[in-house]
Amino acid sequence: MIWKIARNKLVDAYRRNLRRPSSSIEQLQDDLFADDEQAPEQELLRLEEYAQLHAKLQKLPPLQRKILSLRFNHEMRSPQIASLVGKSEAAVRAIISRTLNQLRTLYREEGEK
Repeated sequence: MIWKIARNKLVDAYRRNLRRPSSSIEQLQDDLFADDEQAPEQELLRLEEYAQLHAKLQKLPPLQRKILSLRFNHEMRSPQIASLVGKSEAAVRAIISRTLNQLRTLYREEGEK
């Protein structure tokens, strides 16, 4: 009789675990932030970098900002951008190159401070 009760309790516990699996909080936390790029600290750093980039972009002339936006936000190619802004394809490529170099210089100057 006692063996039957023990067996039934074991079966009940097994079935309960199948229906409602449990995990430790540590395991869930490890799984949640397994990729460090999803960690809150990394997200905060990424937001700060975006804010710095936005501030630097605001220092650029409107045409340069527009061309960069069309190139990187809208993923347009130089011929498409050239037709939209009324410049030659070579001029658009030169503007993109010069603007990126200007941004690199701004970042370097900030790093030296």
